Amino acid sequence: MKIFEAADRIPLAGERPAATLGVFDGVHRGHRAIIEILLAAARKLSIPTLALTFHPHPRAALGLSVPPGICSLKARLRLLEEAGLDAVWILPFSREMSLLSGREFAAEFLFHRLAVRAVVMGGNAVFGRGRDGDAHSLALWAAGRDILVSAVPPLPIHGAIISSTAVRLAVQM
Repeated sequence: MKIFEAADRIPLAGERPAATLGVFDGVHRGHRAIIEILLAAARKLSIPTLALTFHPHPRAALGLSVPPGICSLKARLRLLEEAGLDAVWILPFSREMSLLSGREFAAEFLFHRLAVRAVVMGGNAVFGRGRDGDAHSLALWAAGRDILVSAVPPLPIHGAIISSTAVRLAVQM
């Protein structure tokens, strides 16, 4: 798996990748469900896969309390590789990045720098200033760009939704 940090463009053999974005703390079963759908979409389109993740945690850049990490960045990268991704782009999250609206973030990082062909994200995932970007809005912004956008519904287990917060709480018990 290729790992990129703070690059302007992500060289993936000239291909427009299928991408997902998020912190991916723990790469839990919910994340793996998203990655499996990403891998299937990429196989169908014959394109590489990429996870765009953030380090440090976005809350740290905003001076907010950061939830305890489920695993280290090194472990996260290993888990993403084991999940079958071709590449990971670690974006250094900063105060400046936090000021980008969801639309500005999508235009700059997904459309321009990555030139994505597909994006798969959690149905409850949000991004951008004020958390104004989600799969629905991304699909609207991607219209006319030949970009497929898919939202994966939350994965329930034993009546609860799998999330990093739920995993943290389960580990604390």
